[in-house]
This record gives sequence, C-alpha cells and structure tokens, in this order.
Amino acid sequence: CPHFAAASDVIITQDTVWDGSQTYIFNEGEELGIDSDVTLTVKEGTIIKMGRNSAILVLGKMDLQGTTEKPVVITSIKDDAWGGDSNGDGTSTVPTTGDWMGIIVHSTSTSSPKSEFKADYAVIKYGGGYEDLSVDYFQAVSAAKIQISHSDLLDNDMRFYIIQSDQTSVNYSNIYNPTQPLEDLPVDNMSYGIWAHENNTGIIDATNNYWGSVDGPTRQEDARTGNIKGSCLFPDTATYLPFATSPIPLFEFKPKIKPVILIPGILGSWQIKGQWTIDPILHTYDNLLEALRLAGYKDGETLFTLPYQWRQSNVETAHELKAKIAEVKTICNCDKVDLIGHSMGGLVARQYIESSEYVNDVDKMIFLATPHRGATKAYLMWEGGKVGLGTFNQFMERLFWFEAKYNGFNSVSQYLRDKPIESVRELLPIYNFLLNKGSDTLRSYPNNYPVNPFLENLNNAGLLYKLNTVKIYNFLGNVGEGSTITNLRVVSSTNSNGDWVDGYPENYDSASGDHGLEYGSGDGTVPSQSNTAFAGQLDITINSDHNRIATDAQKAVIKDLTGQEPITEVRNSIISKILMIRIFSPADFIITAPDGKKLGRDEGNQDINEINSAFYFNEGEMEFAVIPNPKEGEYKVDLLGTDNGSYKLSMSYLSENNISVDKEFTGNITTEENQEFKINYVSSSDPLSELLPQDNVSPIVSIISPTSSNQYFRIIPSASLKPSFLNPNSFVSNLLTINYAVTDDFSGISTTTLTLNRQKLSSTTLDLFNYPVGKYESKVTATDKANNVSSSTINFEIVTDLKHSMADIDIMKQNKLITALVGSSIQTSLKSLQEKIKAKDVAITWFSNNNKLKIQLLAQRKSMINNHIDNLNKYLKNLLSQKKINRKIYDIIKSNNDYLKNNL
Repeated sequence: CPHFAAASDVIITQDTVWDGSQTYIFNEGEELGIDSDVTLTVKEGTIIKMGRNSAILVLGKMDLQGTTEKPVVITSIKDDAWGGDSNGDGTSTVPTTGDWMGIIVHSTSTSSPKSEFKADYAVIKYGGGYEDLSVDYFQAVSAAKIQISHSDLLDNDMRFYIIQSDQTSVNYSNIYNPTQPLEDLPVDNMSYGIWAHENNTGIIDATNNYWGSVDGPTRQEDARTGNIKGSCLFPDTATYLPFATSPIPLFEFKPKIKPVILIPGILGSWQIKGQWTIDPILHTYDNLLEALRLAGYKDGETLFTLPYQWRQSNVETAHELKAKIAEVKTICNCDKVDLIGHSMGGLVARQYIESSEYVNDVDKMIFLATPHRGATKAYLMWEGGKVGLGTFNQFMERLFWFEAKYNGFNSVSQYLRDKPIESVRELLPIYNFLLNKGSDTLRSYPNNYPVNPFLENLNNAGLLYKLNTVKIYNFLGNVGEGSTITNLRVVSSTNSNGDWVDGYPENYDSASGDHGLEYGSGDGTVPSQSNTAFAGQLDITINSDHNRIATDAQKAVIKDLTGQEPITEVRNSIISKILMIRIFSPADFIITAPDGKKLGRDEGNQDINEINSAFYFNEGEMEFAVIPNPKEGEYKVDLLGTDNGSYKLSMSYLSENNISVDKEFTGNITTEENQEFKINYVSSSDPLSELLPQDNVSPIVSIISPTSSNQYFRIIPSASLKPSFLNPNSFVSNLLTINYAVTDDFSGISTTTLTLNRQKLSSTTLDLFNYPVGKYESKVTATDKANNVSSSTINFEIVTDLKHSMADIDIMKQNKLITALVGSSIQTSLKSLQEKIKAKDVAITWFSNNNKLKIQLLAQRKSMINNHIDNLNKYLKNLLSQKKINRKIYDIIKSNNDYLKNNL
C-alpha cells in the first residue's frame, strides 16, 4: 500500500459530503484517505483529479452518486476535459494510462462494518501507475464490498484486482481501454479487465458490461494465440452473461458552453443583399458551425461569426472584433468569450488581444492554420499577382483578376499593390525565404524583402506577452513534406511594370521545371515554419489542408472549448470542384442547371438562387456566380441586356486535383435583348464543352465589288505612261480587289473565307496577270460563333484580244518569264494572224452585199484562225516539253490563244 497521512494528504475522519461545488486536486504523491467507520459521500458533478503516485485509500465507505448528466469523475490531473487545466500547463501535457496510482478498498481488523466502495454513474480514468511501474488501479482487499454500476472504467493501466471480497458487482458499465488498439495489448491480456485472486471466495457479478469487443471478455488462452478481442474476466466462476456488444451510452453531457465567435480567413466573407455573410462561396465553415450547434451552441446566443471586409487591414477588422465581443458579452451577460480564428482570422484575433484596446475579455483562443509569421505564397501574390494550384487558389486567382479589371487595373499585382489590398500585404512572411540563384544561404529578412510591419509588430516580444492571459490552442494543418511552398529561388527581374521588384522566381512562367519554388512541410498554404511552436504553445497537428482543417479539426476544437469531444463528425460540405461564371457587361445572367434549378438575376431584377450551396454576386458591372460540386449535364446561360455594349462571358471549371478549364465568349448586346448560351459539363479530364450561343440566324454576306459578269483584261494601261502596245512599260498588272461585308445579329463572326474557283485566297486583291484567261467564281463564306453558315458568290471573266496578248508577251519578256527569242517567235505568229485577219476582213467588207460569198469568206476566216492557233499551240507544247517555258506560262499563253480562237 502507499503511504498515508502525509502533510498534504486529505484524511476524512467524520462523515462528509462533497457536493460538486468544487474540483478536488491531489498533486504528485498526495492521497485521499477515508477512516474506518466513516463515509465520504460524493455527489453528482464532483471531480477528483489525481497526480503522479496519488491514490485513494478507503478504510470506511466511499459512495459516488453521479447522474447521467453529471457523473462523479476520478481522473488524471492532466485531463483538461474535466475541471479544466488543473495543472496550469495549457495543452503541453495530455492524460494517459497510469497517470495516478488507483483506489484501494481495505477492511482492517477494526473495520466494522467492512469497508465498502459504491459508485453509480461514475467515470474512473487513467489510473494504474506508481513510480513508473504498472499497478492495479483498483484493489478490493480483506473482504471489502464493491458495488459499481452505470460507470466508465476506461483508459486505466493494469487490473481491477479483487484480492478478497465478500461481494463484488460491476454492472452496466464499460471496462476497456478505448485509446489503445486491442492489437497493441500485451499477450498477457489478463492485465486488463477484472481479475480475482485464487483465494477469493466471494461472488463476482460482472453481467451486462461492455468489454471492448462484440465477443465479450477474452480469456488468457485466447490472448496467447493472438486473439485479443477486449478486456478480460477471471476466474471462470465469475458471471458475465449477458454482456453488451457495443459501448453503453451512459451519460448525456451538457458541456460548459461559453459564447464563441468564429473569425474567417481571407475571401471567407461576402456581401449578400448588403449584409456580410460568412463564406457563402466555398462553405469552408459550414461543417464546423453545424458541429458546434450539435454540441449545444445556439446561433445568436452562444454561437456567433464575424464576417468582414477581408480586403481591408486586419487592424480595422480588429476594431470590428472588439465591437462584436462587446455585443456578445451584452447578450450572454458574461465577461469573456472564446474565439476561433481560421487562417488570417487568427491574425485579426491576435491584433485585438495584443492591442491597447484589449480589455481581457477572451478566455480561449483557437488558432486554425494561422500564418503567425506569414506565408511564402503571399509573396507570389503581392509581387507578381500569382496564386498557385488547388481549387481555392485557382478561384482566388480568377477572382482577383476579375476585381482588378473591374477597378481599372491592368494586372492583379498592380491591383493588390496600388489599390492597395492591405490584407494581402499583411500576409507577407517575416522569416527568411528568398534564395538568390546559385547561393546556398537565404537572404536575411528584411533586407531585399517586401516588408510586413503588421506581422513584425504582432510578433514583437513586447506585445506577445499579452497572449499569456489567454488559453491558446494552436492547430496546424499537415499534408506532408514537400506539400507547401516554403522558399523561393529568385533571379533579378526584367519586368517593366513593377512586378517582382525583390526577385523573380526562376523560370516561374516556364511550361516545365520547378518554377523556382522550393517545397517543405505545411498545410499546402501555410508552411510549418510560420506557425510551428508559436509563442511556445503546444502544436496540435491535424492531417488536413489549409481549408479543410475547419472540418477535420472540429471534434478536437469542440473538446478544447467544452471539455467534451463529440462522438460524430459533420462532413456535409466537402467541396472538391466548382463552376465559376463571370461576366463584364451591360447585362444580367441566369444560369439553369441540368436539373432545372436557376441561379442569377431574373427579368424582374430579382436575385434567384435555387441551386444548393451556390452563390451569386452582382454589383455594378461585376457579376459572378459559383456552383460547388456541380451536377453533370447541360447548363444554360441566359443574358438580358441592361444597356448597349460589348461583353465577355466566361465559365471556368476548377478542381482540387488541379484541373482548370476556361471557356469564354465575347459579343455585343442591346438593352432588353435576350441571348442564350449552352455548355456541357462532364466529370473528366476535358470537363467543359465550348460555350455555344443559341443563335439560329445565319450571318449576312454581301459582295460589293466586282459585280457579277464583269470582264477584265489581265493587264491595264499604266497611270503614268501613255498606253502603247509598242511599249510594254505602259501596261501594268490588273489588280482586282474583292470588296465584301459580313455582319451577324448575335453571336458574332467566327470565321470568314474567300475562295476563287473553290481555292482559298489569303488576300482580297487578285493580280490578274497571274491567272489564265477564263471564267471565275468568287465566293465569300462566313460562319458565326453558333456555327451558322452563309455565303455570297459573284462570277467574272478574264478576257484578251490580239493586242493584249502580244502585250502580255512583252511583259513576260521584260520580267524574264520567257526568253526574248521565244517571246518574239510567239509575237511574230500573233502578228501574222493579225495581218491575215485584217486581209480577210477587207475581203468580207468588199463582198458584204454578196451574202453567199460573205458566208464562204467568214468560214474561211474561222478555219484560218483555228489552224493558226492550233499550230501556235503545238509550238507552245514543244516549248513546254523542251522546258523552254514553264507550265504556268504555258497555261497563260494557251488560255489567251484559246480565247482568241473562240472570240476573234
């Protein structure tokens, strides 16, 4: 037995009642003793906390009278869940098995009646240790009497040991170690559960208990075969049937609830109809808020949020927090509140607590992934307007771009710096994170860094001490090593618009490589070096990323706030992908989802939102909507013009596995005009179809010139010289321009194509000298963005005569397209034909009154021309075969000849 009656021990020498009005603390080595013939009655709600080597010795009677709502609790001094932080060490220690010794019920020779321990609705935890050894956490000695019912005997080391008892009954209780997996128990599983000495002759009634297994208590021989199923019961004479097959729900705890205010991070607040609302877009806090409600918090009574203008300085928001706390204190008629600050929200809370305005009205402060020393990623935003991968980051990037354009800035970085968006500046790191390319040593902050006076001030030792008056719980997210941008390898920037003043991440905009980013541990946003061991606080690590930590830490948060950990979690709003629709325009839009539900602004200028968890924002010409976890299928977007002008409609798909797709459409709209678009979404690597306007009207195409049936020579007189067929310099190529107009009533022109005899042209100007004589069809075809097609056609002809044909040859000779010898021979043949025709025409004129003879002369004329041209073409063919002319020249001259043959 342990020693008894030390100076700091408590000895009960007369009948005593502990009424639950206080917590009884026994520090290391201190003991509680109950004398023979004396009864200590412990009423509901009483908490007894034991330190290392501390024990309870019952020589008389100890009666624990708990209830379902207020059990009597005997636990470790390290167990902050009951009675708060009794050892004053914050969260630096946590309870475990063997933290204190145990309970000894011992009948001495003078005990009359026998010593007795009775407990109903009690919790006995973390006993079974003495001088770093495992000992029996409960001993019944010398025919003591034991009656325990409706109690939790949990997380104790070693055994409930009956050395000698007249009667032992343990019923309707839980007897096992839930914090230690059964497979981790030693082979000798008899250490856990109820064990009776072989000399014990008393009755052991252990019916209707839960032993940590659906199979009831295990036996020693089962344990040695590795078949450990739960706590044990020995000997065989003990009665344990029937037994419970699942934990027995004994208590209906009503946790001690102090009003709590949840402060969101950046982008975690938006205005809806003029009222600031907490994260209606990504729903980061929905699960945590609902879990708090299930834990007993009530909206407007004990549960509050602080949505705020996240673009402003955190100093301004801290003023709003002070006012909110004052409001809540009036509602609850209390002097302190608890705070939960996620990400930048934690910095808002620190700014208030560390400021001169603080009035000691915060009890507990929960930090969730708070960047106490900043986040490296903020440098990318502030200096280059870049954000990074992931659903939240991609959404942030598009939103900042949208806001930059709306506010008249050409880039996101200029918008953030010049607006300025102070909250982004105040997230800049105050640790060393920039590494010059080729160097092994990080630059020393603040030299050659963008500075952050806000965080420098908050982390000044002269202010940090103010946090000592607050119970701090510092939760860190962790998604593994190599998950979070930690350092940046930079080079000098050549950017001319003021970006990357302090260094450009090497090859950041390249399609491959590491982009100058060096990764370490963290939550994907905040690196571990920013918030680990903040102000000497114990870190509480949650395997979660920066945004989901609000969901994943909910049970631990509630336990720290109330002292009671919830059994279940709320995980209803886990967003892994979103559709984002935005428009710059004099127009409003309504989106219709595949199930027919609508989101946007209707023709009556009323906002409508039928899509679960969706968000719609419309302020001036800045209008966007977000649909989380969208349904697959066809989405319809209807535009209603509010004025005349141009617009750009964009739809983006963003997912947590870093798939991002953007589809855009640019057009024009008039007041009251309706335009309709459709787009299909499927869950795949190619999730979005084209954003197609529902336009059934084809474009209007008209060819202005040339007009149909016009005839053109291949060459025309020069404007600078008097035309002369004897001077080839007096003629130039005939440049024919095809003028046309294309218009579309809605979707706009997508493509326009010009063809000549079905061959696509790259220019609307034709050099007719390069085309053979003949008939041509010119066609203009237009396709609008809805894939409607229309066209217009004109026909024209390139013609010649003998003089123009001979002039063609002169130009060919001049441009060395043919040799002088070949050209002269062709011209001689054409001149000969000209003379023959002239002579024949004189004869025809002479005999014009003799119709019969005239017909004969005309026939002779035609035959003469045909024979002459045929012979000339044969000559041309020989020239082609001898490669004295090329095919193009051959085709042009032959086309001239054939035209002459048919038209002279």
